[in-house]
Order: sequence, then structure tokens, then C-alpha cells
Amino acid sequence: MHRQPDRSSPPNPDIESALGSEIFENRENIKAHGKYAEELRFMNLIKNGDIENLKEMIKIHTTENIGRMSRNPLRQQMYAFVAGITLATRFAIEGGLGEEDAYHLSDIYIQKADACLTSGEIWELEHQMDLDFAQRVRLAKQSPAVSAPVQLVIDYIFNHLHFRITLEELADQAGFTSSYLSHVFKNETGYTITEFIQKQRISEAESLLRHSEYSISEISQYLGFCSQSHFTAVFRKYAGVTPAQFRKSNFRRNW
Repeated sequence: MHRQPDRSSPPNPDIESALGSEIFENRENIKAHGKYAEELRFMNLIKNGDIENLKEMIKIHTTENIGRMSRNPLRQQMYAFVAGITLATRFAIEGGLGEEDAYHLSDIYIQKADACLTSGEIWELEHQMDLDFAQRVRLAKQSPAVSAPVQLVIDYIFNHLHFRITLEELADQAGFTSSYLSHVFKNETGYTITEFIQKQRISEAESLLRHSEYSISEISQYLGFCSQSHFTAVFRKYAGVTPAQFRKSNFRRNW
């Protein structure tokens, strides 16, 4: 008869001691890890192929809020790079980049980082990597079957999912009348504009339900739905389950 593991055994004392020392030292130095919501926002920019906003966020991106993983600066930056590229790869795949392409790209960048001689070189490479993934996601989202005006509309939608989007705004982007844009968009994409926006918002909602601790109500408001009940109805239409059911089955499962 196999002995069941003792689930009540205390944590490893060496780990507990190191954890206590690390927390104390960080408090003494008034240092904390980066906020999870900010990290999620950064990764969602990669997922959405939002290069413009990603560039702006990179400008204020610093190493100050990265937890200490090594006392060696080069190893510290390398460990942070590997953690970052792991997340970037997964979010890029969620954004539509092919799995094989994403994993091969990840391998290439890790090899490049391994050849770096300074932490500064790795830091610059990480920014290059983030933008590269975002650019490839954007290209993956683009369809050669759509015209340039419709692609402008698609890009605008991806970059404004968290805001109210009107048909008039989109028509201005394309240089068409509202009625003509509606006709052309449906003809080229197979979706009405409303369906396309809803589909992309539900994809974003799935990511937030899977990776964040935002409530369903907060996600509904964040993505511009008029009410939680409307959000639930639209989510069920595209995902086949309610937001609560989706979160229960998928919360951080792939991390």
C-alpha cells in the first residue's frame, strides 16, 4: 500500500528563512515588486499588437521593481529576461501568432541574451524582443484579403477595445460613409462591425479572466459593455459558457 504524502508538513525551513530575509531587506530599502495590473497591461499590448502604446510604456519601463533573483547583475537581468520572454511568448500566441513561430522566436532571443556581456545589453534586447513580438502579432492579425481602409479600421479597433467605439469614428478612419463602411467591412471580413468588435473584446475578456483577479463586473466595465448582464450574454455567445464558468475552468491554468 502506497503511503499518502503528508500534506500538513511545514514549509522548507531554508526557503522560509530566505523568504523572511528577502521581504525584510526589500522593506528596509523601500522596494517592492511591480504591480500585477501593470504587468498584465504591458503583456496585453503585445497580445493586441499595439506597438504605439507599447513603445510609450517601454519608455517608463525600469528595472527598479524587479525582485532580486541573483546578486550577480548579469544573471539578475538574464533571469528577468527569461521570465519576461516566457510571458511575452504566451500572450503573443493568444494574440494570434503561430505557436511554432512564437516558440522558435523565444529560443532565438534567449540565445541572443545568453551571448550578451552586460546587463544593459540584455535590457535593450528585452525591449527589442517585446516590440518584435508585438509587430508579429499585428501582422498575424492582418489579413491580405482586406483592403487598406478596412485594415485601418481593424487596427483602430484593436487599439481602442477599452473605449466606446462608434461607427462614425471608424468611418472617419476609412474615409468612407458609415453605410458604405458597414457594407465593405462585412463583405471583406465576413463579420459586421459590431460582431467583430464583440469578438475581439471577448478574446480580451478571456485573457483577463484567465490571468487577472479583476472581478467580472470590473472586466465588463473595462471593456465598455453597458452592463454585466449584456457582457455575460455576449460572452456566452462567443465562448459557449458564462464568464464565471470560463474563469473556474481556466484561471491561470497555463501559467
